[in-house]
Amino acid sequence: MKKFLCLLVALFLIGTIALSETIDLSSMTDDELLTLKDQVCQVISDRGLVKEFQMSAGLYVGGVDIKPGSYRLIIRNGNSVVDLAICKDANSLDDNKGLLYRDSAYAGKEDETAILSFSIAEGNIMVIKAKGLLTLEKADMIG
Repeated sequence: MKKFLCLLVALFLIGTIALSETIDLSSMTDDELLTLKDQVCQVISDRGLVKEFQMSAGLYVGGVDIKPGSYRLIIRNGNSVVDLAICKDANSLDDNKGLLYRDSAYAGKEDETAILSFSIAEGNIMVIKAKGLLTLEKADMIG
């Protein structure tokens, strides 16, 4: 009988420990949920678990909005011309002296895909002009 009671208590404790690891998301406030989401996304990114990211037109800073490294920007159907420029820093946005890279691609037909490969360093500014979502792949994670 003692062995049975010990086994029952052990199973109860294991079940309690397993249940205590579950996070009750329904009791969290909106701000707490958004903070948790940002933390989870950061850890996933830091560990390199995601190979692709969706992005849109805009201005991105190396080391702030995008990690420094080599990337492939994939343009799929539905996008017209995509223009990508990388400048040395914010001071070089208005002149061509600090322009490090510039290229354009077109994938307007339904089954068309185009790829722009580039590298960005800490402090570089990347400007993307495009319609719709684009896919960004980290080059060292491809394959």
